[in-house]
Amino acid sequence: MIKVTSLTKDELSAAGALIGESFYDYPYGEGEGGLKALAPTRDAMNKYMQAFIKIGLACGTLYTTSEQHEGYIMFSGTYEKSPDVKTIINMFKDYKDALGGIQPLMAFLKAATSGGTSLEAQMKMDKVPFLKVEMLIVGKEYQKQGYMRQMMAFAIKKAEEQNAVLILDTDAKGKCDRYCHLGMSLYGKRQTAGFTIYDLLYETDHFKMKDLRHPNYKNWVPKGMVRAFDAATLGLTVGNVAAYKLTKYAPKPLQLGICSLMGLLLIGTGAMTLWCHYAYHQFSYDGKRHLSKDIIEGIVAQIEMEAGSAGLDVGCGSGALTIAVAKKFPEIAMTGIDYWGKEYASFSKELCERNAVAEGVDQITFKQGDARHLDFKDETFDLVTSNYVYHNIAGSNKQALLKETLRVLKKGGVFAIHDIMTPVRYGDMQKFVDELIAEGYEKVELIPTTEGLFMDKAEAFTLELTGSMLLIGKK
Repeated sequence: MIKVTSLTKDELSAAGALIGESFYDYPYGEGEGGLKALAPTRDAMNKYMQAFIKIGLACGTLYTTSEQHEGYIMFSGTYEKSPDVKTIINMFKDYKDALGGIQPLMAFLKAATSGGTSLEAQMKMDKVPFLKVEMLIVGKEYQKQGYMRQMMAFAIKKAEEQNAVLILDTDAKGKCDRYCHLGMSLYGKRQTAGFTIYDLLYETDHFKMKDLRHPNYKNWVPKGMVRAFDAATLGLTVGNVAAYKLTKYAPKPLQLGICSLMGLLLIGTGAMTLWCHYAYHQFSYDGKRHLSKDIIEGIVAQIEMEAGSAGLDVGCGSGALTIAVAKKFPEIAMTGIDYWGKEYASFSKELCERNAVAEGVDQITFKQGDARHLDFKDETFDLVTSNYVYHNIAGSNKQALLKETLRVLKKGGVFAIHDIMTPVRYGDMQKFVDELIAEGYEKVELIPTTEGLFMDKAEAFTLELTGSMLLIGKK
């Protein structure tokens, strides 16, 4: 393999055409659009690839098979040179010209990054050294002559020399299968606005795919909230010092009033900061208390299911309860739905799917949904579950939400619904239980979970979970 350090204008044009037309003329399968969906003309694709090649030249990460340029391979990664600011600016200018203006460029970038967390981003978050194949192309006349295998062997050797994980992504199932044939393993898929991206990696002796497969169920207290209160407390501390100094020579009543007000604000904000840190550590799956994990496992312990059943988890969030049920009952099909609104931006369908992969469960589906109006027919599921969801749905009658959830449960199906069921939120729940029994439900129980089952009363009070109840039964 030869490192490409320079290309003439004609050579750059020829390389762009070789790479661009390989994408443009690739026989994508039914329903696949590939990169061509974002650069829809041959000329746009070729110019886009020319701009891409310039990055490899600037960073010294572009290689070719020989002086005949049968194929090209380009890298990025932990130990590879990154483009400088000038190169990045020129790249975006070239992309803009290739795609026909700033609006097509913005649409391109939005679509290309809309598929959730990439494997590269995951590597960076986990601080795992990686070498990424940004591009691997063999010219049409040289295909099926072993050049792709030659370049992949070069990439694998380079990654092993760096003690790094070799990763790449591709835009078609056929390409994915070919890479898997050459030793790569499929890690996951991402659905962009225009096509599916397949994330692949090469397992080495020092790194296995399972090393990346750890779930992230997030925290019920958002980290952003904790940081915001930290910043507010720091700001008010500085503000109190500044207020004292600025009013040092002011009339005493004025000084006392300003400093008292600032002090009260600091005390209130400081107390909230301490509570946020306490609650964050109590709920954390990685912490010593891991209350949220105990609650999930406690709910699942109340459930018994038969093989071939179908279950629904309402308000699945990060997928914790849905996945826990699927792990306990590997022969049932679980569906998790959630609204995933802006107020819960850290939770998403993609996060749930990654967690399912990490936990090794595949009989599971996640989709957008609304607990107020479930998009399922009556008596669809053998199980319905939910955990701390309905109290968050403002303006809705909570007993009506329960009835909507139970509507999709089959006769003989079981349910386990956990929430803060205080009279203020839910009304008379004992009366609700009696109504279900009168309607013919075989079994209905309302179990307090703050009396030692999941937590004690003091902890529930401190964490604002007083009134937590588990509604279980059989229809």
